[in-house]
Amino acid sequence: MKKSIILSLLCAAIINADCIKKEDIVSCYNGGLAWQDNEDINKKSLSWDNALKYCHNLAGGDWRLPNINELLSITDIEGNNNNPSLKDGFTQRVNGKFWSSTTSAKDENRAWFIDFTDGSDGTTNKTDKFLVRCVK
Repeated sequence: MKKSIILSLLCAAIINADCIKKEDIVSCYNGGLAWQDNEDINKKSLSWDNALKYCHNLAGGDWRLPNINELLSITDIEGNNNNPSLKDGFTQRVNGKFWSSTTSAKDENRAWFIDFTDGSDGTTNKTDKFLVRCVK
């Protein structure tokens, strides 16, 4: 009886977890996405075009730059994690602005980003250099 209760509690904890890391990939259950979570996160400050190419060429295949909604899905908007404002499960917890693949509807030379320092978002010139976290 005790074993089944403990097993049930453990399963419930796993099912309710937002994101779980295995090796250099974090899998998030809201959206069913797998996120890059290795040391490259700290080192890749790229223009928007180069960020798209970097994700496309990332080893393991099927990687891409996330759209703004996907990037928002890993932002801790409830304020439990500040500086960086990133959901639990990620070990590469980096402050800074991260590119999304979403181009601004008002200006095709601008794209959306999330600033994980505080969870804010905005658009900027695609030639600016921001951090990159790929998704598949």
